[in-house]
Amino acid sequence: MAQHTEPVVLWQPTPERKERSTLTRFARWVREERGLAYSIYAWNQSFADTGLVGIGCAASFMSVVFLCARWFSARELSTALSWVFAASNLGTLAAATPLAWIAAEVGWRNGFLGLAALTLLVAVLFYAVVRDRPPGSTLPTTHRAVRSKMCSASLSDGGRR
Repeated sequence: MAQHTEPVVLWQPTPERKERSTLTRFARWVREERGLAYSIYAWNQSFADTGLVGIGCAASFMSVVFLCARWFSARELSTALSWVFAASNLGTLAAATPLAWIAAEVGWRNGFLGLAALTLLVAVLFYAVVRDRPPGSTLPTTHRAVRSKMCSASLSDGGRR
């Protein structure tokens, strides 16, 4: 039988920092005002969770920024990114209820396996349909050119007067 070993904690906040944190104050408020036990799981676990989410989101975030920079002019870039990020946040909000229903019906593991299959299907569709840039485009094609374009768009007023 395999033994469970404790992971090595690379960093942990001091007890004083934990006490001053918003999460601790919220847990205390829930307990005192609502009479509910709010368990704060290990601090190192919450940092690991956040790191994994960040790694997972980094690829989709940067790819959409890069694609928008290739498809839209500097003047249009901020608006295009605003629409993409707004749609992403609306999708996150809209997904909560169906995901809870799926987890209740088939269990969270099977629900996530189904979502993984759906994600794979969407990835294949993106590969087949989405192009790096419009046909005949004179927009930037290198990372350096895209970075330069994004910097100039963020430093300018976007052509608005």
